[in-house]
Amino acid sequence: MPRFSTLLALALLVMAVALAIGLWQQGASRVHLQQALDLEVRRVEALREQAAAEATRRTNEPSGATLGLQNSTQPEEAALPAAIAARDALRKDVADRAKRRNVLHRYIAGFDALALPPATATAVKDLLVQQEAAPASKTFTSAAEYAAAFKAAEVLLRQRVGALIGTDAAEILMASADEGALDWSIGTDLWDAGVPLEPNQIQLLAQSALRSGFEPVVLALDRSESTLTDPATGLSPPDVRFLHAAQSFLTPAQREALKTSLLEENQYRRALQLYSEKINSPGAHPK
Repeated sequence: MPRFSTLLALALLVMAVALAIGLWQQGASRVHLQQALDLEVRRVEALREQAAAEATRRTNEPSGATLGLQNSTQPEEAALPAAIAARDALRKDVADRAKRRNVLHRYIAGFDALALPPATATAVKDLLVQQEAAPASKTFTSAAEYAAAFKAAEVLLRQRVGALIGTDAAEILMASADEGALDWSIGTDLWDAGVPLEPNQIQLLAQSALRSGFEPVVLALDRSESTLTDPATGLSPPDVRFLHAAQSFLTPAQREALKTSLLEENQYRRALQLYSEKINSPGAHPK
């Protein structure tokens, strides 16, 4: 019996200790939970304060336009007009270089054939480039007026070049400029017809065109003799002179193909003239 009482007392003691430990752990957990909650509340409050401060700063700071005006006095902004001017000057230089290339490319064969002294060649090149821009720098009221000015500029250019290198050399040089246009138009037509031109024939054709007043490219609204075709033949006076001059170096088949090319070109040009006159007539656009 005493032994049983001792065991019972020991068991009760163990239970009491376990209960005490449980209560202590539960209290500790509540403390930790409360601490965590307090920490989260403080973090949220800090975020709210930060957001409020940011909103206040954005309200008080200057707008983008005002800020741009304030910063316009900085050295980088002050240098902007100079940078724009330098860029525009560079663009002009690039455009002038391209224009010089386009003009001189047409005369390469002529310069190679003449083998002019370097100083003379430079003077002629500058003259060609300068004269090329003359008609384009003016304002014209009609295409016919532009065509007349263009032809007058060509005559003046031939005279000025002749004054530098002589009439015969100027003729060779000016004819070389038409070789490309003739090869592209008439040369292609004759090749398509099965009677292609030889390189020396292209050169002779260009010289014949220059001497006969034939123009490889005629504007649609041109009113010169190049567009005054004979109703019976369909050819203009320069066409007739051109064909006659080319007889000495073209074969009969080539001469026939050349005549066909000229006739077709005149038909297209005349049709364009008629349409342009109809479209531009006073009654074509009623108010």
